[in-house]
Amino acid sequence: MALYRRVEQILEVVIMVKEIEVQASSGNVFADLGLENSDELIVKAELARKISSIIANQGMTQAAAAKVLGVDQPKVSALINGKLAGFSIVQLFRFVKYPSLLS
Repeated sequence: MALYRRVEQILEVVIMVKEIEVQASSGNVFADLGLENSDELIVKAELARKISSIIANQGMTQAAAAKVLGVDQPKVSALINGKLAGFSIVQLFRFVKYPSLLS
């Protein structure tokens, strides 16, 4: 009887999954979610991803990266964790171009 109930539960899940509608992405998740300034948000996200990748590939600590970028460690933490409201696109572009970050 327990096996029968378990099979019944699995079938219910399969039926629910089949009812979920899937849409193809436009390539900008922020636009897909209907957020304002979606173009700005995707640019900031890509820049933050690039900066985080450079920091990780250099084996830098957040404190060391903060010193190089001229910000405090909590700002680097925010950047790495995708909390980008406190950053402008210009500032993020400048971070990518820091020679000491890239060496």
